[in-house]
Amino acid sequence: MLLFLSACVSPAVAGVDPGRFPVPGPVVIPPEADFDLTGLGGGTGVAGYFGPETLNPLDGYPAAGYDKTGFVRNDLGYAGIINGVGRDGTPLRTYCIDLAHEAWGGMAYKYVSWSEEHVENLGYIARILHDYYPNTDEPADLSPALKAAAVQAAIWFFSDRYVLAEFPPLFQATSAIVARVLAEGPLPPPQAPGLSFTGPDGIRAGVVSGPFTVHTTAATATVGITGGEMFEDAAGTRPIPSGAELRNGDTFYVRSAEPGTLRLSAHATAVHPAGEVALYVRDPEGQPGFPEQGQKIILAADAETPVDAEKTVEVTEAPPEPPKQKPSLTIRKWVRPHSYHRAGQPLRFTYKVTNTSRVPLDRVKVDDPKPGLSEVRCPRSYLWPGQSMVCTATYRVTRKDLWKRSVRNCAVVNGRDPKYGRFVRSRRACASAYGHVPVTG
Repeated sequence: MLLFLSACVSPAVAGVDPGRFPVPGPVVIPPEADFDLTGLGGGTGVAGYFGPETLNPLDGYPAAGYDKTGFVRNDLGYAGIINGVGRDGTPLRTYCIDLAHEAWGGMAYKYVSWSEEHVENLGYIARILHDYYPNTDEPADLSPALKAAAVQAAIWFFSDRYVLAEFPPLFQATSAIVARVLAEGPLPPPQAPGLSFTGPDGIRAGVVSGPFTVHTTAATATVGITGGEMFEDAAGTRPIPSGAELRNGDTFYVRSAEPGTLRLSAHATAVHPAGEVALYVRDPEGQPGFPEQGQKIILAADAETPVDAEKTVEVTEAPPEPPKQKPSLTIRKWVRPHSYHRAGQPLRFTYKVTNTSRVPLDRVKVDDPKPGLSEVRCPRSYLWPGQSMVCTATYRVTRKDLWKRSVRNCAVVNGRDPKYGRFVRSRRACASAYGHVPVTG
């Protein structure tokens, strides 16, 4: 509908003369716009004043009989709800938060953050919307048109220092709204509707990969997949059909049989919450008759909106099959001297470690659990195929060893195939030294 909205403006404030400011013909909605205004949604004209710069809305609404020194009289032709329609045809309701500019039917708007709107006291304005019409039936005992006018007047008090003339019932209703909102305090910015995926940007063909996570402000989202399949678990044993309903925070895994591209898509119906703000967006080529700047708008009530998300995942070649040649290690061990005759005598153990496979090995380490044995020292931890190294450790004979007349211990060597992550462990190798106590007397 193409009509001029006198909401939030009067000729004295915005210089609007509907008689010589005709509504243009076809309305051009810029592609970045989220909705456009369609008409008035219930309200009434109001009489009032712009307060001086010294008037601080956080100090409260002026009492009846307030001193009007410094106040500028300005009666407004309409105060109330402004209707709009989203790009998908969803109807919505808004209030004005900017008395410095005008509004017309067909003007397009884009949702922005509070920081981009540059309007004072948005937290208190959001509290008004939370507690009052059209989200509740407050203020009570007024017609819908007067409820909307009282709420709009309270909003203007916080945004533009606009104070009503002392005519009942609007002055009393607006004053009560402001007092209650100041007592309850401001609300934080509302959460804008959202839908997205997080997860790997690339996977290997034939491998169950993830996790991927759904993030949405909606109750559920319909998730689909093209070029692969979805699973609940990393093992790929519990399939999820394409088109399943998932909740915010749900995780899943995917698998694609062939290299190429896998595409995840999601659709949901989310909500633009009351308190979300919007700025006027004008066609860059200009629209005859439409202003270069327009009113700032705030949603009066929640408005449903469709949201979509997509994620493209690159699928590369499957990892090569591990070679048939398995990693292998051997260890030989001996001790010098072969015999001992006193406590504290050192025994030197030597270990020869060999990579007997056709693949290189890392994390090569001798494991000798003999109590009292020093650390086994090796010159390296990486062995090429066929390569050997010699490791050493020292043990000192104890009185118990003299009584037992032998020291025996065994060792193994461990390693890993770094390419495929396969671990290998050798067979045990043992060595013994024997005690000989000299005879005297």
